Formats: sequence, C-alpha cells, structure tokens
Amino acid sequence: MTTPVQTKPAAGVVPPTWTTGSTAVFKTGTWRAALAQHVVAPSPCHQACPVDGDIAEWLGLARQGDWRGAWEVLVRHNPFPAITGRVCHHPCEAACNRAVHDQPLAICRMERYVGDRALAAGWPFPAPAHALDGHVGVLGGGPAGLSAAFQLRRRGWRVSLYEASGQLGGLMRHGIPGYRLAREVLDAEIERVLALGVEVHCGVRVESPEDFAALRARHDALFVATGAARPRALPQLDAALPWLMQGAQYLAAANAGQPPALGRRLVVVGGGSAAIDTARSARRAGHEVTLLALESRAQLPAQHDEVEEALEEGIALVDGAALQRAVADAAGGLRLECAQERFVAGAQRGQFTIEPQPGAEFTLAADAVVVSIGQDAELAPFEGALESRARLIAADRWGATGSTGVWAGGDVAS
Repeated sequence: MTTPVQTKPAAGVVPPTWTTGSTAVFKTGTWRAALAQHVVAPSPCHQACPVDGDIAEWLGLARQGDWRGAWEVLVRHNPFPAITGRVCHHPCEAACNRAVHDQPLAICRMERYVGDRALAAGWPFPAPAHALDGHVGVLGGGPAGLSAAFQLRRRGWRVSLYEASGQLGGLMRHGIPGYRLAREVLDAEIERVLALGVEVHCGVRVESPEDFAALRARHDALFVATGAARPRALPQLDAALPWLMQGAQYLAAANAGQPPALGRRLVVVGGGSAAIDTARSARRAGHEVTLLALESRAQLPAQHDEVEEALEEGIALVDGAALQRAVADAAGGLRLECAQERFVAGAQRGQFTIEPQPGAEFTLAADAVVVSIGQDAELAPFEGALESRARLIAADRWGATGSTGVWAGGDVAS
C-alpha cells in the first residue's frame, strides 16, 4: 500500500504540492496524470452506433433520474428503443471508453430499460408542430420504412406507408423470435409511430417497374425500404426438395405459432444471427438441432452471447465445415456429406474464400435441412428507374438514389 506523503515547509518556503508518492493509488491509472484535452468529436460509442445515437447525452440524463429526457434524446434517431434494447448487437459497448479501465457500460440494457419505462408510462411522440406541403410514400413497413415514416411525419410531411404483407414490422415481426422480442413490445412501439398520423396501406406489392412508376406518380417523393427478402440458396441442393426449407420461411412460420413439421433431426446451415434464431426456434419446437457453419466458432457473425445460449439449449455446433451434398438413405432420412474447410474472410463484407482440408470428410444424419445463409434485395421492380450496385440499390450516405425525389435505405440499400 502506498502512503500519502506531505512535508512541512521551512519558514518562508512555498509549500510543496501534496503528493501520494505514486500514481498507483489512483483507480483511473495513468489517466489521472494525463493532460486534459478538449476535443470536439463524437464519443466512440456514438461513432459506433448504427443509428447515430447520442449515447453519452441520454445516459447522462438517465444518471440524473430524468428518464423522460433520456427517452426523448434516444428517439431523436431511433423510434424503437424498447426493441433495439432487446435485439441490437450493441457495437457501442465494444467501443465504450470505460472498457479500457474495467468493463463497458451496459448501454443496450439501459436502452431497454428506458424504452420499457416509456411504454409503461404511455409517453407519446409530440405531434408535428406544423404541416408541410408534400406527400411522401414509404415502400416497406419494416424497421427502415417505419423509421423513415416517423422522421418524415414528425417534421410535418404527409406520409403514406405501403407494406406487402398484412402486418407491419418486417424482419422485426417475421424474422425475430418472440422469445427475443415480445410481440406486445413490437406492437406498442409501432403503434406509437402510427399515432403521429401515418397512413398505412397493407397488402400493397410493388412487383414490377410499372407498379413502382405508378406509386412514384402519386407522391412528391418516395423512400424505398423494401428490405432483403430473396433468400440465398445452396447451389448443391435442389430448392424443390421436400426436406429443404429456407430459414426465413421457417422463422416466419414459427413466429406465427406454426413451426413446420420437418422430422426429428434438423440441420441448420449458416452462422449468422438468423441461423441461430432458426436453430433455437427449431429446438423449442422439439427438434434435435445441429448448426453447420462455414466459419470457425470464433469467426461466426452471430453475437457471442447468442452462440453461447444456443449451445446451452442443446444445439450442436459443427463449425469450419461445408455441406457437399445430401443423399437420401433407405430409412427415409438423409445422409449429409460434409468436409472441414478453412474460412478466410475477404477485404470487403460478404467476401470470403474457403480452403478445403484434405482427408477431413464426415457425414451427418438428418431428416431435413434449413438453409439460413443470408438474403438479397429484390431489385426487379426498380429496373430502369434506380441504379444498383453490388445487389443493392445505389444510394449515397443520405439515401439519395440519383433519381429525382427517390431515396432508399435499410437492407435494400446497405
């Protein structure tokens, strides 16, 4: 233990500065002795936030007990704090300055608490201060479309929201299981946005360039947020096979309370959060589930805690391996021929190569296979009207597409 030291000055001598004799007593380490600097820049957590949230500001208000003030700051950029507080992958916590001292703040859990408090208290969004002379159409009722409708309506624009399915929510409703996102929370967050006066039209599909042109003609501007709904397939498997299903299809059915009957043994192919959700939903439906992923466990794109929870629930993980082909056996089941591979990530997101490992072949027994390796945007309805780039609508950082009066955001553009 270091003992503070202080000397008694002689007459006429200026007293020395009090000192501990060592910086070891300061729990902030070397920061205590660092020269303070004033830097005008966003905090690391702010910079890491996918929705550009003012995290330090709302956390400061929460620390003072001003919960409504904290919520009002939160919803400047994100109208769904009770949702994101449950499902966000919280990169803000990895960037948190506190992590270099002891551990990051539990920002995501705090966001959930503030969001839940707002729902319990029934705090509404303020009505638009004035009406603007313009009518904006929003294509897609998922998180990006609803967020755009919120931001536009609160500024006074007339907003019409068009959704292909019968319910709003998009991926939040059809792709996230109820054990992660309770439907009453989802419905309450959406209803608060609609209460601003958003006009909703469900069952409206934009399936052709003609459909898109007709909608464009009826509005002063459009925001395209149709998401990524076209599942990627495994070329080595025939999509028409009765024992093969797409992960998005399985999740939509399971989330509607009707999990498909696919036999006892289920192999889910994929390593992202959607694949984990599919596997965990299937486990809850009574299947014996194996997750087959190209990536090693350390490389899985799914969140670490999701993987840990899946393993705790009894899901088997076969990582660093690829499915080569599936063969029906005499008993009516499947023999999945697989091989160990080395996954090498590319320079850009979504790019990778796999290096075969000779002599590392093995088989898995299954009754059905669910493929959950990602989805792409459906761009056919925008052909000739909007430019595309890398299987996405081409848009700048502000969402502008280059076509007058048309913006795009969410999974269809990023």
